[in-house]
Amino acid sequence: EEEAFLVSKGFYDATLKQRKPFSLEADRSEKVQETLSSRTNSSKINNEKLGKEYLEKFISEGGQKTSSGLAYKIIREGEGEVPGPKDTVEIHFEATLPNGIVFGTTLGNNSPVRYPLDKIIAGWSEGIQLIKPGGEIKIVIPPELGYGDAGAPPKVPGGSTLIMNISLLSVVKAKKEKSATIKTNYTICFIFLS
Repeated sequence: EEEAFLVSKGFYDATLKQRKPFSLEADRSEKVQETLSSRTNSSKINNEKLGKEYLEKFISEGGQKTSSGLAYKIIREGEGEVPGPKDTVEIHFEATLPNGIVFGTTLGNNSPVRYPLDKIIAGWSEGIQLIKPGGEIKIVIPPELGYGDAGAPPKVPGGSTLIMNISLLSVVKAKKEKSATIKTNYTICFIFLS
């Protein structure tokens, strides 16, 4: 309430073009930092709690868990070879937060996306490697396998668990690196002068 009062008072003073000192600049800056830090920590703790509850419910309803902490349900396994950690995949996906807010999707525009698996968050990469082309999976990514404490502002707050429904359309295998052995052919020419 105090904060709302001070903000409204500031607007009122600005409207009347009155410049009244609030306090020393350092005090204001410190107060703003304290308020932001408090809100961020509170939000992070709440996000972690929601995520943990969602993950536990997901597991209790038949989801499986990997050793890394990723939870998943394979909806359709697909056929062929699973992608490797350096392969590029073409997928359709929908990504939500535990509160149901969608923060990313390809479903509305009918255009799949391509991602190299070694360039996306760990949980997403791990989950995609559990299915084959034509497969579909639902994964629940805890913060430590997702965007962590920092989140991915403005859509994903810090400490968020991510829920992703993914359809794997195709896999482009990574090119295998050739060994560092260098073959050389030496041709020795002798010139005889007579």
